[in-house]
Amino acid sequence: MLKITKSPEPSRLAEARAQYEETYGTVDDNAWTSLDGQCKQSMREQAWDEQGGLCAYCMSPLTGTHAADSRQPQSGGMKLEHFEARNAAGHRTLDWDNLLGVCPGVIVGRSFDGAGTHDEGTAHCDTYRGNLPTAQQPLSYSPARMPPDVGERYRYDKVQGEILSDDANATKDILRLNLNVARLKRNRMAVIDELRQQLEKDDSPSRLKALHQHYAQRDTDGRLRPYAGVGLWYLKRKLRRHGVSP
Repeated sequence: MLKITKSPEPSRLAEARAQYEETYGTVDDNAWTSLDGQCKQSMREQAWDEQGGLCAYCMSPLTGTHAADSRQPQSGGMKLEHFEARNAAGHRTLDWDNLLGVCPGVIVGRSFDGAGTHDEGTAHCDTYRGNLPTAQQPLSYSPARMPPDVGERYRYDKVQGEILSDDANATKDILRLNLNVARLKRNRMAVIDELRQQLEKDDSPSRLKALHQHYAQRDTDGRLRPYAGVGLWYLKRKLRRHGVSP
């Protein structure tokens, strides 16, 4: 995961919350259905910008700012996710710092895990979490809440591409988001393998710092590289071995 710096809330959201409070006195989980399509679209667009076009949980690229449907994940798009779920924290339903942009959360196309199990249609991220019993849905670490910096809570296996943590609560979050499905592991390994190839002839601190900057920067469309957190972790680890900070 990557740290997300939240910007001021969209003006449409602030207006909608003020109107709901004026009508009902306080925000509850029903407030979500009161938002119109334009408001939610502005929220998706701003979340996309804040996150560099990556899913807040798995760091896969968001394929657009249109509303995603987990029942039709092939249509792409993105969803707005409540870090503190509406059924547990209804009063936070319209809090911008509680809202994240996430992918459709379902594997599309043929994909196999290490044992050869076909995982097309397997849920992950908020889609998986939302199907868990209510008591198992809460997460400990939001990418948009500091401290801690979630980027410092996770590491990645350099053989299988698994996301791991030495923090028990972060490990629970990984399980509750099902972040180690075959497709995600394979995509994370692709980042590590690409960096290995790029560093074969030159793994000097200057080269490592240049690559680290490349993974930290956005392109002209404001997008980060897919699974950028994996590359940043890998390069930071190598820089530390040289006694150099990024």
